Amino acid sequence: MSIRLTTSDIVKATGGRLVTGYALAMMELVCLDSRKATPGSIFVPLKGKRRDGHSFIGDAFKRGASAAFVKRGSSVLSTVKKKHTGKNLIEVDDPLAAMGEIARYWRQKLRLPVVAIAGSQTALTRDLAWHIAREPLVAYKSRDDWNDLVGLPRCLCELEGGHKAAILEMGMNGPEGIRRLAEICDPTIGIITDGGSSGQGGVELVRHLGAGHTVLLNSDNPSYAALAKETSAMVVTFGTKKADIHTRSIRPAKGGRTAFDLHVRDEKAHVTMKTDDPSVLDSVPGAAAVAHVLGVGTELIKAGLEQYPRQE
Repeated sequence: MSIRLTTSDIVKATGGRLVTGYALAMMELVCLDSRKATPGSIFVPLKGKRRDGHSFIGDAFKRGASAAFVKRGSSVLSTVKKKHTGKNLIEVDDPLAAMGEIARYWRQKLRLPVVAIAGSQTALTRDLAWHIAREPLVAYKSRDDWNDLVGLPRCLCELEGGHKAAILEMGMNGPEGIRRLAEICDPTIGIITDGGSSGQGGVELVRHLGAGHTVLLNSDNPSYAALAKETSAMVVTFGTKKADIHTRSIRPAKGGRTAFDLHVRDEKAHVTMKTDDPSVLDSVPGAAAVAHVLGVGTELIKAGLEQYPRQE
């Protein structure tokens, strides 16, 4: 169970129209596969390369779905209305966009800090940040590959009241895609992991964040200064050189481990991680910056890094 929205909430969020059904029916799950439909789920019929999900609305209802979207003007509307009276059928302009609006509505209802990670090595930065923050903040992290206009809304719909923060990966699928993803997840914290290679997509994320928000930028890349000019949010830097959060004196340790000094503003911690993987070590400053801005103390950041990797 994750979302808890009535059909009335969903109609309000999407600007849709309740064709049949009940305004107070409760939805607790977003479903994209009719074979996995259950009571309390709303089926979202997406158009794929081979099949149109609208062909499976009836199957979703038969398997227990409580509601479904239908694209305005779809030829299946009249048939579904006749065969599945009593079910909640919501007509929308675009089912994919409507799913995004459900996710945004639910995210705003929970009112928790949301971190959006864009750039290169987003998954590693996400995983490291979550390993640090998972216990002190009961943090949620996005699922692997759920970083696009289909996956990211589904992640938001998995958020529950017990979560105190969400750490989400954004796929760099062009400026328009990043702009829409930022609209949906409405992050309070944005991080561009590589500083420059993220291109226009990174600029769109930074531009979305304003006063009262925080942008984390990689000072190892000279272009971070140009990105900083694109936002009115508070800018926090990270990297392996001089930055608000940075690593120094990286050196090998026994057993394939790596030791380094982690500087978090005016504090310093000696860290020994159970890895010598350069890609992991490169992701440490960004992950530590995420945890710091979320309010995790330096000693807990150190403990989280030293426990990585651990079984989820």
